[in-house]
Amino acid sequence: MFERGATLVETAVATGIVVVAVGISVPLVTAGRHEQRVIDAARFMSGRFMLARASAARRGASVGIRFVADADGVRFRTYVDTNGNGVRTSDITGGVDLPIDEETRLGDHFGGVRFELSAATPAIGATAPAGTAADPIRLGVSDILAVTPLGTATSGTLYLRSREGHQAAVRILGATARARIHQFDFQTGRWRTR
Repeated sequence: MFERGATLVETAVATGIVVVAVGISVPLVTAGRHEQRVIDAARFMSGRFMLARASAARRGASVGIRFVADADGVRFRTYVDTNGNGVRTSDITGGVDLPIDEETRLGDHFGGVRFELSAATPAIGATAPAGTAADPIRLGVSDILAVTPLGTATSGTLYLRSREGHQAAVRILGATARARIHQFDFQTGRWRTR
């Protein structure tokens, strides 16, 4: 009669199969987590814009999110217009337009996510890659995303990228002050609305 049980070779083969299966699945799960993190960061920025929009309506004054690039990336903060001429860099620097929240960075909330458009990725609506000098904050020269109490806003796009290369974008439609989230699909080479 044969004894029940597994031989050392059978145990080694079964263990090898489990190790290979785990080795294949861990990068897939990790990639999905990083992709979700950049989408969550885009939702966060869209939410910040919606808060600015609500604040402008409630205050009856323009509100703007100012983005400032430095050696550590990009920091941002929301300001309210106090003199009726819109949120302006000179008024912020001069202490006229006042901050209404704390200065922050995306990395403070979403580790590994930053404002960036990969050189190999085209901007929304473009077909050619963005190139190495691509500006991830496309709001005009002041880099202030402003909202008026009438419900209009600065048109533009904020590009976000995870450490692993996943791309998302928040697009602001000026006439309606609506925000749309987009994600770049590397398989098709196109941006799609989320």
